[in-house]
Amino acid sequence: MQFAVRDSGKSAYLPIKNKNSTLLSVITPVYRGGVTPATVAARRNTFIGWIGMSLVPNVVLVRALEGHSNIAVKFSYSANGSHAVFTSGVAPRGAHSVMTSLHNGWTVETYGAVAGGGIFENGGATLLLLGGIALSLLMGLLIYVLGTGRARAKQLVRERTSELEHQSAELEYQALHDSLTGLPNRALIRDRIEQMLARARRDQLPCAAMFLDLDNFKDVNDTLGHKAGDDLLVAVSQRLKSAVRGVDSVGRLGGDEFVILVEGATLSEGTEALGNRILEALLPPVEVADSPVPLSISASIGIATDSGSSTSDELLRDADIALYRAKAAGKACVTTFAPAMQDAVNEQRWLGVELHRAFDEHQFFLLYQPVINLATNAFVGVEALLRWQHPERGVIQPDEFIPALEASGLIVSVGAWVLKEACRQGAIWAGQGHAISVSVNVSGKQLERNRLVDDVHDALDATGFDPVLLILELTETSMMENVDAAVERLTILKSIGVRIAIDDFGTGYSSVVYLQQFPLDILKIDRSFVSKIVDSKESAALVHTIIDLGKALNFETIAEGIEEEDQRLALLDEHVDAGQGFLFSRPIDVSAIEHLFKESVTSSHPSVEVTSAAVTQHQP
Repeated sequence: MQFAVRDSGKSAYLPIKNKNSTLLSVITPVYRGGVTPATVAARRNTFIGWIGMSLVPNVVLVRALEGHSNIAVKFSYSANGSHAVFTSGVAPRGAHSVMTSLHNGWTVETYGAVAGGGIFENGGATLLLLGGIALSLLMGLLIYVLGTGRARAKQLVRERTSELEHQSAELEYQALHDSLTGLPNRALIRDRIEQMLARARRDQLPCAAMFLDLDNFKDVNDTLGHKAGDDLLVAVSQRLKSAVRGVDSVGRLGGDEFVILVEGATLSEGTEALGNRILEALLPPVEVADSPVPLSISASIGIATDSGSSTSDELLRDADIALYRAKAAGKACVTTFAPAMQDAVNEQRWLGVELHRAFDEHQFFLLYQPVINLATNAFVGVEALLRWQHPERGVIQPDEFIPALEASGLIVSVGAWVLKEACRQGAIWAGQGHAISVSVNVSGKQLERNRLVDDVHDALDATGFDPVLLILELTETSMMENVDAAVERLTILKSIGVRIAIDDFGTGYSSVVYLQQFPLDILKIDRSFVSKIVDSKESAALVHTIIDLGKALNFETIAEGIEEEDQRLALLDEHVDAGQGFLFSRPIDVSAIEHLFKESVTSSHPSVEVTSAAVTQHQP
């Protein structure tokens, strides 16, 4: 029934039954645009819903019969399996009836008495007259109610349609634009990339996608609040739009990530030149809320050009990869995508999967590099070094996988394993009468978590290793990430006897003031200085300064990367306490270390030949 009403474009009057009563329902189909289309097909295509109202028929009938006490009316419906009857008035004794069909399922039956004399002597005529009067009254009232209702419904439809169209346009805008800056969002940017690629290929013009990310934006939110961050993003969006042509597109993907789509004449100066011009447009400081001084802005940009077959997703992906390279290159620079970058990304993904498998399948192992007292030539300790025995690629060096461990966060779990394994082996050697120190490298990811303290305690408790023999090595950079937290955690570890060494000293940015805050015991002189100590007066002077600083702060000094005898002698003259390097031994396995213990009984200077001959299991 509803489909028939929809296709007809006319209102329908139907009975609706509920628990206690039956109502008269008036429904009117509503079409897009607020008008009724002329054809059935158009009505079906533009139909959007219904407007309806419900009436109490008995109330209408009572009002229709007011002043006519000798007339009764029965209003009935029978169609489409639905039946309903509405009545009003009281039929007098001996009344006659007349039934009239409305040809839409409804019929009206009137009852009235026949009076004597005149025209009323003809009963049929009298009933017909009475029925006509009642029906006229009833239909007049119904037409008035339904007609005005339909007019109100049409007006409501027009108003609602206009409101829906406005809301639809507003929702469409919101769905395709960033709420903060008003720039196109990811969905609209992808659509515009497709259009740009189609134009570029049709007109044989160059085009590019530029992925821009603000440097250190997180610091703004953390120190000044999100209102300041939002103000900065709005200012950046305005500068980016002013830096390119009106036909180019600037969009915001979220956070502090922006995309710039350029084509044709905009690229006449070249992609990197354009990228640098955009960076220059961001240079002037920006005044934002809640900041006492204007904020300086820098950004990194990755650029990808159309290869001739790129999709919108591929162009964005390549620009993102180039941006990652720009960040890694030191930020505040522009990098253009090259296929080799994708190979590097694929390698990183492979590493991410393989490293988790390596940890689960116990593919990691430790080698140990001896540490020698330069004054006595005594074997005084080892540094535990992580290696990866891959089932297909063989032994993988740490510089190939440690950065991936750091990036994935897996370094925390692997670092805890290294701590426990190194302490376990150190305890075994101590039990054999070789109480040497064992140094373990700790990453910045480990230091930034309280878990490091628990991991050290767990390793010492599980193995029984003397904490005095455990040395934790950290770089200057990792300690400077969060000085207060680092000092607190290292102080706790120092309190149980663990010694703390600063690794690769001289290559970072720590000052003497900061250095004094840390509970340090050992300075390790970086191999880059040791390698030039003989040939470069500048390096020799720098090493001398570092050693003097260590002695002034009462730190032990250890030199790394000693490969030649004259380097050892020069460091000995500077009174460096200990050293390690290929002159004494490469990193070796446990059996080779134990062979070295035996050799050290008969030789006061463990040589390269002695330790190399002892390597039995893993060659680094």
